[in-house]
Amino acid sequence: MSRNRRQPAFGAYHRFGIRLAYPGVLCAAFVLHSGCAVRQAPSSAGRGFWTGLRYDVEPRLIGTDPANAIARVCDDFQRISDWGFDAVVLAHHDPAFDVEVANCARDAKLMVQAWPEARTAARHPSPDRAGRQSRMAIVHSAAFFDKLPEASFGTALVQYVGAVARGQTDALIVDRFERPPGDPPGLARLGTFPEPSASTGIRSLLARAEAWGARLHRAEAGFVVDDSVRDLGLALVLLTRGERRYALVRNTSVQEFVRATVDVPVLQLGGPIRRLVEVRPWSDELPGAVISVVGDRVTFPVNLRPGDAALFEVF
Repeated sequence: MSRNRRQPAFGAYHRFGIRLAYPGVLCAAFVLHSGCAVRQAPSSAGRGFWTGLRYDVEPRLIGTDPANAIARVCDDFQRISDWGFDAVVLAHHDPAFDVEVANCARDAKLMVQAWPEARTAARHPSPDRAGRQSRMAIVHSAAFFDKLPEASFGTALVQYVGAVARGQTDALIVDRFERPPGDPPGLARLGTFPEPSASTGIRSLLARAEAWGARLHRAEAGFVVDDSVRDLGLALVLLTRGERRYALVRNTSVQEFVRATVDVPVLQLGGPIRRLVEVRPWSDELPGAVISVVGDRVTFPVNLRPGDAALFEVF
């Protein structure tokens, strides 16, 4: 999977929530008074969809000297970057190591986001700096603990698709890399580095997010109530972003495959339409199927694994 890696930007993040942005300056002068991290990831500034992995710095400080701990953090960040994430989402972070952690992120070409904001935005949406609702999809690391890559990906996919159907389209965060003592386990519970099945599942999830994320960034979700769709074991969600519209058809079962033909009135998709164009689940695939509208109804087939969804742009 090819990715256009964003370059990190640097700034200061006050531990009490006051942001002091100083682009291009490592904020060593502020270490005594504030946490220092890279500036907010692009979604928070309204720039675009991003993916991140929650990372707790403190577990890496246990039982070793600071130099070795920072070396481990840098190694972890490189692995996170190799997976394809855009950002690390910091939690349980000692501000004394802000500069070192920022350097690790810069070397790995990762941005940094503060976890308390991401967590609050995901669970209790509130206006962000642009006055919009910040909504982030959270996928829990336990989804990747299955030793079979397909099962690992499937569990994570159910969580991601469910979040998209709820309109949590600003970013995707996997929670988390390694746990502090007493917290639920993270990916690193499988050893120093997750098993191959976990890595495969993570890359598959990020590939789906790459294919859909930019299109659906900041889209608003609204469920379409249609008995014929519900009777098929499906849910139909209309996602709108400005003048662009997308129809998400989701398999509501986490156990059964659905192979069916959907037939709905065009008014259910927001008014007169000419066609639907399938958005492929992988960004490197050929263009998707084109479904023409005949009369006042639109008909199209779906073939969905448990918990998965098909996405169509509405024209």
